[in-house]
Amino acid sequence: MERRQTPQPGGTYEEALHFDGGRWATRPRTYVDCTAPALPTIDLSRRLVRSQPGWELVELATGHDPMVSAPDELVAVLLEVAGRQAGRWPCCRQGAARSAHGGPAGAGAA
Repeated sequence: MERRQTPQPGGTYEEALHFDGGRWATRPRTYVDCTAPALPTIDLSRRLVRSQPGWELVELATGHDPMVSAPDELVAVLLEVAGRQAGRWPCCRQGAARSAHGGPAGAGAA
């Protein structure tokens, strides 16, 4: 696993993320909590998600890198969440035009 890991870009720690909190709160949110072992450095995030309304919590009995340690289980969770949300987005509704890369027509590379 280590041979495929890359350093975390520093900008993720240094650049502020600007968003509309009220608008964000209206969107469906899912938190995938990897519990075996539970990474102590994100305990605050775990508590926050459990204390705020509107979160769907999914627990995976795997470590912090489920894409490596439990890829099939992670894909199943992501597909389930995406499937429930697909009808909420105009680009994903049945019959919507799709581009060659699978996104909405007109999106992607020029």
